[in-house]
Amino acid sequence: MKSIAYFPINTVRIEDKNVNIERSIQEVLGKSPSNTPPFDLIYCDALHTTITSIKKENIHNDSMVFLNNIYQSTVSTATWETLLKDPKITVSIDFFYCGVLFFRREQVKQHFKIRI
Repeated sequence: MKSIAYFPINTVRIEDKNVNIERSIQEVLGKSPSNTPPFDLIYCDALHTTITSIKKENIHNDSMVFLNNIYQSTVSTATWETLLKDPKITVSIDFFYCGVLFFRREQVKQHFKIRI
């Protein structure tokens, strides 16, 4: 969570109500979740809500999506692999327990696996 402080984040959306994540984001960024798109950061605990979150009106060129539990179930794994194929997603980072997606039109598509 501390690594998100590196990015210029002004608007945050938490897809799945999670008080602990809201508190962490408030502490790290000094900002509360927002309901005004587009969002700089979208946090999803459940991958099935991710696909509906990544709508054109919710993201912009520098948006990032943080996904928790990407290998928790076969459905989560299948959703993660589907998201990696989306042409809007240019950079993905697989930390095994979680994943991060970036939308940057000017960047070549890349996928990173980092075991932590």
